[in-house]
Amino acid sequence: MSEKKWLLGNYDYATHARIMEIVAIFAYLVTTVYIAYQLALQFNSPMVELFWIVPSALFVGLVLADFSSGMVHWLADTFGSTDTPILGPNFIRPFREHHTDPEGITRHDFVEVNGNNCVVIMLFGMPLFLLIPNTSDTWAIWLELALLSQFAGVFATNQIHKWSHQEDPPAFARLLMKMGVIMSVDHHNVHHTAPFDTYYCITTGWLNPVFEKLGIFPKLEKFVRANSPWADPMTSTERNARTIPAQENS
Repeated sequence: MSEKKWLLGNYDYATHARIMEIVAIFAYLVTTVYIAYQLALQFNSPMVELFWIVPSALFVGLVLADFSSGMVHWLADTFGSTDTPILGPNFIRPFREHHTDPEGITRHDFVEVNGNNCVVIMLFGMPLFLLIPNTSDTWAIWLELALLSQFAGVFATNQIHKWSHQEDPPAFARLLMKMGVIMSVDHHNVHHTAPFDTYYCITTGWLNPVFEKLGIFPKLEKFVRANSPWADPMTSTERNARTIPAQENS
């Protein structure tokens, strides 16, 4: 049962976490607008350079966001358990429970869906801008645009994920899915098909066919398990192959 909280909206988790998410979303949006404004002021290259700087930076940023979403998703689905200290209840549990109740995310509001990603961006992403020289150099501007694009993709990832599970997502979201700009419903359904060990990237989904063809995640998993004494030597695919038939026969 959701608690009705004036100003904070409807939610059924800790109030301090809700406040942190709201503050993080606000901070992310304000910081993004400020950085974009500063970039516009710094840009003094010939107009023709805009035709390669902006599209290429936006594209690379979205690819990086898709990659980030895939790595995080794969790690949470593959290693540890809900009992793992700290990471278990806060990081792994939501991913594991999502496979039990895929439509659960559709019942979460904007803050709950997107707040956590904004916390991550503000803590670990935005500080990266401090490492880039404050200059009008073309490559510095390109790098900042690429980072802004990546963080925008990370910010939108869970919202895109939510749309992919909705029966009737917004019209503009359906259009973006049809254009291949963001992950589509059919694309994400591949991940939710047993044994649930592929198509982990959930922003644009562009990298999923590439990673699937190259066998990136199975190879990474085998490498980690072979070289980590704490990891179960049985891969997730092998484990699912044993458990799924048993579940089907039960």
